[in-house]
Amino acid sequence: MVTFYANPDEKNEPWIERTAIAGSDFRIWHFIFFCFAAFTVMLILICCCIKIRVPRTKQEIEADYRRKKLAEKFRQRLKLIQNQDMDALDLQRALEIIQEDYRNESLNCQYDISPSDFNITAGNQAEPQQPFGKKISNIIKFAKLMSGIAAARLAEERKAWRKEHPFGFVARPSKNPDGSLNLMNWECSIPGKKGTPWECGHYKLRMIFKEDYPSSPPKCKFEPPLFHPNVYPSGTVCLSLLDEEKDWRPAITIKQILLGIQDLLNEPNVKDPAQAEAYTIYCQNRLEYEKRVRAQARAMSHQEL
Repeated sequence: MVTFYANPDEKNEPWIERTAIAGSDFRIWHFIFFCFAAFTVMLILICCCIKIRVPRTKQEIEADYRRKKLAEKFRQRLKLIQNQDMDALDLQRALEIIQEDYRNESLNCQYDISPSDFNITAGNQAEPQQPFGKKISNIIKFAKLMSGIAAARLAEERKAWRKEHPFGFVARPSKNPDGSLNLMNWECSIPGKKGTPWECGHYKLRMIFKEDYPSSPPKCKFEPPLFHPNVYPSGTVCLSLLDEEKDWRPAITIKQILLGIQDLLNEPNVKDPAQAEAYTIYCQNRLEYEKRVRAQARAMSHQEL
């Protein structure tokens, strides 16, 4: 059988150079190239759609693993929160609850408390052994020690404040129902700086101290909440000076905190916003922002503690 070629030299050409379709210039290597290109495009599209991404380094792989483990632990902690408490729960409050639980667990670990310190009787009641009683006593002593340190420091703060404090500022412990002072809860008032839109306003602030103060900063909350980029809708102040992981130091005084918050009023930190509306207006329409601040200052010009 004799084979005829359209091109006399085609017999001597490599197979990849031969025509794939008779009567056309479409060769076999063209066909292979287009198939490979189509496969590559489809693979890229599939990867983009299902978000497949191969980590490039060992560090990135380990970081992804840690993120998954942390997320899993966070979900487990959230499951322990009562359903009725979830309605009014936001991310900040959830983090506070989980952080408090973690601190309690850390305290237990510090004093070596574990379920093995109990004897389980036939009645399924836990009877503490003598060592456990000592550990509980140690925890109580530790809590009293921390509370005593906080109370002593706050008493010194009150004494120093009554001796000398900035003009126009107010800071004093609140009173319990029986008339005694609550050093862990202070009522404060911050005046707006002169020459700023905040002038004439007196802004009420509550300082809430924890038992481990001054190791941890107080929680500062405007009552009522202010229109300000760094004040959460709840009234809590977002300030690096009040962040244990940023600029907080045990030596910082109440006077320094209040002065820092006063500076923050007219000099918001746009890199760390806490209130969407105030942040947006401050960045996009400064005149409207200052107008609202002045109206707020007039409304709060006669506030009294």
